[in-house]
Amino acid sequence: MTAPDASTSQPLSFAAASARVEAYVSQFEEGYFPPLLLLARLSEEVGEVARVLSHENGKTPKPGEAVGDLELELADALFVMVCMANQRGLSLERGFERMMQKVETRDARRWTRKDAAEPSAAEIGAAPSGEDATRHTEPAADLRYPIGPMPDVPEVSKLARDQAIRAIAALPAELRAAVADLNEAQLDVPYREGGWTVRQLVHHIADSHLNAYTRLKLALTEKRPTIKPYDESEWARLADSALPVEVSLKLLDNLHQRWATVLESLSEAQWARSFVHPGSGKNFTLAQAALLYGWHGQHHTAHILRLRERCGW
Repeated sequence: MTAPDASTSQPLSFAAASARVEAYVSQFEEGYFPPLLLLARLSEEVGEVARVLSHENGKTPKPGEAVGDLELELADALFVMVCMANQRGLSLERGFERMMQKVETRDARRWTRKDAAEPSAAEIGAAPSGEDATRHTEPAADLRYPIGPMPDVPEVSKLARDQAIRAIAALPAELRAAVADLNEAQLDVPYREGGWTVRQLVHHIADSHLNAYTRLKLALTEKRPTIKPYDESEWARLADSALPVEVSLKLLDNLHQRWATVLESLSEAQWARSFVHPGSGKNFTLAQAALLYGWHGQHHTAHILRLRERCGW
């Protein structure tokens, strides 16, 4: 891909890069190369990166050979990685987020920090243990949208639908990992000041996704139904939101298996079926709903992971 003028271009997201590569590759009958050939291509591009670095660090190029363009060689390798992700319906954006969560927690103290002094509990947002844990206060920053606000999805590509299905299928395991080893006091800490506790978040995801699955089936069996909204804040105050999180984790395991199975079976015509939200009067296609709920699960899982990072759990 030819790099645009950096002074005029807009920042390129992983999702936009994936869509651009998809648009390019879909023009050709051959489509994406087979996986092993893509791996060979990636190895080749990494070799080109090594060649440029070698030239920049002392090795003399052959007669007539340029030192090379490191930026372009890195972009060539990225292009192949985007192809590999697109071919399997994976999300580099989600993968990058998961990778950063890993290094920001597991490796947070692995290397020598520039600031020699250890941060205080207040600086990292560490919660007290035991009964005082519920009095934990958050930093002043807005923590509501750890992976960005809910996306606007006027049109949905096949690639985006595939990524949404994978996100929905993966959510139960990702959420279970996010709450693994938390004790009862930690589960009752709000993810931000004035926000829901970790326990309430887990039960809310189950509430929300039960409604989402019902809306999917209504739209598939009725003509443009008007769905029934619910007061999620009031639901979160009901007695079942105080239950152990395992209750909702087990529910989500089975619910998402059924949900993903239905989504994977949809035809193009079925993806275009829709329901109406009475509050806004807005029409949502099943493709749009899949993307929004794929985001929703990642959004709340990130709330928990970010809290754990700040608290050092």
